Amino acid sequence: MPKSRLMGLRWVFAPAAAFVAVSLFCAPAWAVYPGTSVVTSGNPAPYQVEIVKSGTNDAYDGRWCGGSVRDERHIVTAAHCIFDNELGGSGQPVPASSIDVIAGTTTLNSTSGFRIPVKSVSFDDDYDPASFSHDAAVLTLNGQLALGPQIQSILPVSRPSWEAATPGSFATVTGWGRIATGFDPRTLRRTTVPIVSDASCAPSYEGFDAPAMTCAGDTTNDACFGDSGSALVVPSMTTPGVTEMLGIVSFGPSSGCAVSGYPGVYTEVYESDINAYLGQTNPMSAPRTLVAPSVDGTVAVGSTVTCNPGNWEGSPAFSYQFIIPTASGDVARTAQGAQSSYTIQAADAGSALECSVKGTNAGGLAFAESAAVTVPVPEQQPPVQPPSGGTSQTLQDTAAPVARITKTTCTATRCTLTVAVTDIGFSAGIKTVQSSVRSTYRTRCKRKGSHKTYACTKHRTIKPSVAALTSTRYKVVASKLPYGTQRFTIVAIDKAGHRQALPTTKTVTTKKPKKRR
Repeated sequence: MPKSRLMGLRWVFAPAAAFVAVSLFCAPAWAVYPGTSVVTSGNPAPYQVEIVKSGTNDAYDGRWCGGSVRDERHIVTAAHCIFDNELGGSGQPVPASSIDVIAGTTTLNSTSGFRIPVKSVSFDDDYDPASFSHDAAVLTLNGQLALGPQIQSILPVSRPSWEAATPGSFATVTGWGRIATGFDPRTLRRTTVPIVSDASCAPSYEGFDAPAMTCAGDTTNDACFGDSGSALVVPSMTTPGVTEMLGIVSFGPSSGCAVSGYPGVYTEVYESDINAYLGQTNPMSAPRTLVAPSVDGTVAVGSTVTCNPGNWEGSPAFSYQFIIPTASGDVARTAQGAQSSYTIQAADAGSALECSVKGTNAGGLAFAESAAVTVPVPEQQPPVQPPSGGTSQTLQDTAAPVARITKTTCTATRCTLTVAVTDIGFSAGIKTVQSSVRSTYRTRCKRKGSHKTYACTKHRTIKPSVAALTSTRYKVVASKLPYGTQRFTIVAIDKAGHRQALPTTKTVTTKKPKKRR
């Protein structure tokens, strides 16, 4: 019986080295580790290509990610290789004009093989930049490869070959990635890796998506930094002497390559949706922003503003989210969805407000943010003078206090928030701050009556501890948080009984440490 194997991400958002000239970022793929040098007199992996930065004369200097020849006009690689989602990155696909493909060589130098520019980039629209699920992409070439002995296409794994690829059997991976000495070689290398079961691999990686990922490797043989996008191949069970693509190099542990208990993770090519995507005759180009989004309307407390998505290529569908950017992360004001308007709240006064737009089409996704607009602080109204003999009352004493999060510090399982409370006065001071945190996280669940587990999403709400630092400053601490999304809700209450009407919220993500390759 074949296992339900899912190939996952073997990507680590690379150290900002390549693509400086075009202000882009890509994780250097895993490298075959330690690897056996491929003989230059032949090419045992004629499907292997290297994606390189355009404009570089020496292919070694411009190396980017690995890939495989699908046919004369298309290259298969990893989605994370052509999507800039690194912290501070553009959130956009890499421009096709910025990369070339080099095929038909085992050595990277100024005369390497056949070099051809890329016409368009596309990636699986189910790709998740956070978990690396569906980490698959197709490049359309601006020209045609001449297939022959040195340049050959490779087919996705067939059912018989997939069924034969059981845990403990072996597959082969090639690439120009890092080797055991810490050196990135010019000569293509290959190594044989044992296939690891999903059950053994899943506990090593938070958010492991078994239907879309598979694992392979041990403490002796693995892919490594610089191999992302290359193919994991197995012998064909139907055609002797032919190899088939089982997976695409995606990601591994943060601690390095060939680490005990952390096999490499690959995108599962046999998964039906991934297989269908990779087989498209003419993959759609991923969307890109041409003109940035903007916040339109009167920016003032109580006014409703609209998120204008700007101008995009690729005719994507849009979803929107309003956020308050802070030094410790973005604070969501709306959930990401179809709602493109937002009524500015009193708690937003004095803050910067942005709208974030996600564009999606069949060729991938992209993110873009508007320029920030500052919400002005409303002028304070003068006290209302009571009639003669009446009880003194002001407009201010009917106003509730407002809590603002001034600092957020999180580790993998604990978050500490510093909260400042402002009160318009006439309330005898602040009484307390109340807080809750709702965690949304991925875990393994069991169906009733079955011992098998599956990936599922759960929610949990707890009350963090709250301690007063001064009369207007508080510390909120939430411990033992699961890895996932944490949504904090803060409400201030003054001694006159006024309760903050609109809670202050902040959403952060806690993750198990993982290093990109």
